[in-house]
Formats: sequence, structure tokens, C-alpha cells
Amino acid sequence: MRVGNIVVVNFFISLIRGARFILPPRMLCLATLLGCNLHAGVFSTDFNTERLMGAQTFGDASMEKTGGIMNSGVLKLTSPRSDGNGTLILDELDPGKDVVSFSVKFRVAIGSTDRPAANDGISVNFSSDLPKEIGSEGAGNGLTISFGSYLSAKDLPISAIKIKYQGTNVVGSYFSLRTDTNFADVEIQLDADGALTIIYNGATAYDHSRLFDYKPLAGRFGIGATTGSGAASHFIDDLWIRTQTEAPPRVKSRQRSTRKTQLLPEYSVRAWHVEDGLPQNMVQALVQTRDGYLWAGTRRGLARFDGSKFTVFNSESTSEIKDPIINALCAAKDGSLWIGTESGLVQLKDGEFTRYTNGLPSEQVKVIREISDGSLLVGTVKGLARYKDGKI
Repeated sequence: MRVGNIVVVNFFISLIRGARFILPPRMLCLATLLGCNLHAGVFSTDFNTERLMGAQTFGDASMEKTGGIMNSGVLKLTSPRSDGNGTLILDELDPGKDVVSFSVKFRVAIGSTDRPAANDGISVNFSSDLPKEIGSEGAGNGLTISFGSYLSAKDLPISAIKIKYQGTNVVGSYFSLRTDTNFADVEIQLDADGALTIIYNGATAYDHSRLFDYKPLAGRFGIGATTGSGAASHFIDDLWIRTQTEAPPRVKSRQRSTRKTQLLPEYSVRAWHVEDGLPQNMVQALVQTRDGYLWAGTRRGLARFDGSKFTVFNSESTSEIKDPIINALCAAKDGSLWIGTESGLVQLKDGEFTRYTNGLPSEQVKVIREISDGSLLVGTVKGLARYKDGKI
């Protein structure tokens, strides 16, 4: 199963004319593998706190109260001046353990200058030997993803996303990186088999590109930026990292087969992508409601799947969804759908959307769970809240 794409095993789908379908409970375990509790470490911050726990900044890097998403807190790695450098290094999320796979998500604003120059850029690194100064080319002998501008053979400025592994350049791809004052979503997914997916501002730069001779390693995450004569600014917001120290389980058929090499012999598997109507390929939450619809939460909106097509709900089409990033979904016993976004808790019931923010520790909702008495536990980046009888 590809992480980030909806996968449905057709054998279990009962399509009804009118395009609704039902998945039995044991099928839903396939859909929820994306959220299975195998990860050992999580780091999350919106840079709105006065002190950053579990990480250190070096050089020009500083946390500011304004300048981020909706003018909120932000990490400024470099300001628009020449020869700048700023670094953020996290504490080890899994001390003494090898990390098998990880996900990194954040938003970045790369300010433009009249003439971008070599060495302007930002890098994301995972290694055991990170120094206090990390530049656009990265550092350490682990994995580096570099988002930078360079000079071509004819001294023309170009921008690219490059991958380094064990100190060696693996591959590079030309990419437009400048965002001015806007923020671009960045998503990095390293799978247990060494497949690397990188999405920048909604466009896929690398799709399951394999790292040769990949082996799990222990280490820390570090993000660094440098400015050359181009003097670009590099701002970071909404940083989220999750690691796994165990490989995810393989899905096998319970039915014995006479052919030893055949797995899931009675099923067919299909993946749906942006081309099929998904707002984005990186699916962060997946649930089915009692009416048979399958709901997918992405970083570009909520999608409802009826068995043949997607209907998208986002900030443009639904006023209650203020932010397109959908972090969590919960199908309640009363038939309603609860949606966790970066800007509050949203309920869909009887065709109506309602947004809740009053009483929440933070508007950034990451987890939603319904418990036995019908109330909801809502996990945010600043604490846990309980919703019951219309009140938080």
C-alpha cells in the first residue's frame, strides 16, 4: 500500500447504484494503517511559544511572534542579508534506536531578491553527526534534502531540490522554490524500504525514489539555511516530524493459497491520485461514515468518495473550513463527521458544517477520538479538550 494514496480492496466493496458503498470493519484496518501506532517519536510546533522545547537554534535563527501563517509565530532561519546562516537542531526523538522511516511536514517562505545567488537555500537533514551550523547543502553523513539556488555553468541562477545520502549526491531536480511572503507546504516521506517522496508547494518532486543501499540509522533532525550574495530570507512554520523504529506490518490474506508466491490472491488493488479527483496525494486521515461515504483528509482539503468520484470541501467551497490542512477525522456514532483542522474543530451533521474554537487549548487539532459515553476527546498542539453536549 502506498502511503499518501487512498487504497481500496475491491473484493470488499459493495457498490450501490447511486454510487455509495460499504466497507466491512476488517477492511477498514487497511485504510487505517496510515495511523497505526508504530512510531516512537513525534515533534510538533507552531513556533507560537516563547521557548522551544526539545530543540535548539544557532546562528541567525530566531523565533519571532509575527511573520508566520496568519501573522502568527515563526522561526526565522535567515533574514534578507548576505552571508547569513541559521540552524535548528532537534533533540534525538528515539535515543539509542535506529529510525526505520519518518515523515516531515512544515511550511516555508523563501523570500526573493533581485538576483538569486549560489548558496541561497535551506536543507532538511537526519544524521548522527550534525554540526551547529547547517547550510543549504546540508551536513552530516546521513540523509539531506536540499532546497537551494545555484549557479549554472553560464553563471545563471537556477533552483533545485537535491538528495544526498551518506555524503554523496544521489539526484537533483530543477524546481521553482521562491515564495516571497507566501508559505509553501513541504512534505518529506521516507519509507522503510528506502523510498523517498518529496512534495513542494503541492507539486511532487520525487515519488518513491529509492535510496541505494539504504539502512536504518540513529540520529537527529536538523534544518539549516544560508544566504549568499542573493540575501534570501528563509522562514519556517508548523513543523511536524514523526519517526518509526519498526517497519509497518505486511497485509496478507488469511485464506491459504496453493501458490506460495501469491499474496491477496482474491483481491484487486487500486490507488487514487490527484488525477482522479483527490485534492492532494498525501492523505493524513481516512474514515467511513454510517451513510457509506469514505472521507479523506489531506493538506489541501477534505474529500468525500462515493465509490466512483471525489467531492472536495476546502476553504474556497466551505466557509467553516478556514484552513485546508485536515489533520484528523472521526466518524461518530450519531452519523456525524468530526474534522480536525489547523484552524479549529469542525462538525458535519445532516449536511451542515459547524466550526468550534471556543474552549480549545489551540485551534490546531491533531487527534479526535469518540469514547464510550459519546463525548469527544480532542487533541491539540497545546493540550487535550473534551467535547460533550455541544460544549468544549
